[in-house]
Amino acid sequence: MKKYLIILAMALALAGCGKEKSARDRNEEEEEVVAQEETALEEEAQEPEEEPEVMAEEEAEPEAPVEEALEEKAPSDYNADLSSAKGSDKGLLDTLSGRYNISKDGQVIEGMEYVFLDDSYSITETGSYSISADGLTMQHGANAESTYKVTATEEGYNLTIEPGILIPLVFKEGTDGLSGTELFDGTYSMGDAQGYIFHKDGALETVTTDSLKVDKGTVAMGGQTYDWKPAGDGIELSTNGTLLYTFVPAQ
Repeated sequence: MKKYLIILAMALALAGCGKEKSARDRNEEEEEVVAQEETALEEEAQEPEEEPEVMAEEEAEPEAPVEEALEEKAPSDYNADLSSAKGSDKGLLDTLSGRYNISKDGQVIEGMEYVFLDDSYSITETGSYSISADGLTMQHGANAESTYKVTATEEGYNLTIEPGILIPLVFKEGTDGLSGTELFDGTYSMGDAQGYIFHKDGALETVTTDSLKVDKGTVAMGGQTYDWKPAGDGIELSTNGTLLYTFVPAQ
């Protein structure tokens, strides 16, 4: 375009001087100017057009596919869960918060506590264990003392009692002592739910932790929803009008 304007200006200047030239000269000059203009136009047509300086919009990055939330519960740090539960305050009576014993039919279940935190709850059990040639003997919470046969598997161990009670345990940390004959300090898990914590002094503790949401009159514990209400010195837990048990603040 700049070349075209320059040539056009030259043409006008030459045209202004035409009075002093002959008609033949003017015709020759006009033909020359026309030829120059045609040449300039051809050159301009061959040149790439300048792109307007417009700020290019950034291409939006494609959105990552939204993965469906997995319902599988991640493995817990069982020792941390147990420590947090033990360090909780005594349970309240106006809402589910803190440590509680369980009373069923007027009898408190020894060695078991429910511990309600902000968005999770834990069930803890205490008991004992021993190891002998007969197998592993355990008692914890409301579970009666039982002796299990210990069988090693690729994943961990199977604890069995005839005719078919099975507890699959996977070693997590500490000493892997289930296949030995001595007491030990070690932590195992049953799936991704319950943790078994063995102590070298023969004590046994279990802990199960899951999600919690407490609302007025209802509580969602894991995948189940229950009704609750204050009742005397405890909080009653029920479902469909049937009383399950009463939470009594732990001492």
